[in-house]
Amino acid sequence: MFTATALGLLLCVQPLFSGGDDGSAPSSWQPDTVPDGRWSVGAAQPTASPVPPSAPAATTAAPEPTSAAPPRPTPTASASPSQTPGPLLLGPSGKAGVQDLAQEYCDRHGGGALAGPRADGRWQCVRLLLFVNIVDMDVACADTYGKAAYAQTSDPDDAYAWRCYQR
Repeated sequence: MFTATALGLLLCVQPLFSGGDDGSAPSSWQPDTVPDGRWSVGAAQPTASPVPPSAPAATTAAPEPTSAAPPRPTPTASASPSQTPGPLLLGPSGKAGVQDLAQEYCDRHGGGALAGPRADGRWQCVRLLLFVNIVDMDVACADTYGKAAYAQTSDPDDAYAWRCYQR
């Protein structure tokens, strides 16, 4: 059994050493040749054929320096750019004010439900522990400070970080 296995292995490996299974000698390295028949070392390098120029190169003369300074534009009076005011902080000031703002929303739009902060940074109105409404802080600000008021938070994870602004 060992002899048959060794013979099979030899027959499988033999082509790797001999260059093939035809019994010929292994192939040897042949140098590359350049297209004109000369021998080269390494891979054949492409040859560049001369390219006739399509048009003569145009030469440009550098302008001669002048002693006179270029004319300066006359300064004109320009209007100072008007700055648009940033948003105006309307309120509330502090945690108690934010909670009052949310509670007023729940009183008006939540049927007298109790306002409470949520873990996701929003407020909710809870009634009878079963009915939950999310407080729309934009509406809460508009109800308290007028139609131009809107809500913005400085920390999306903090329910007490809401403030009302006017554009």
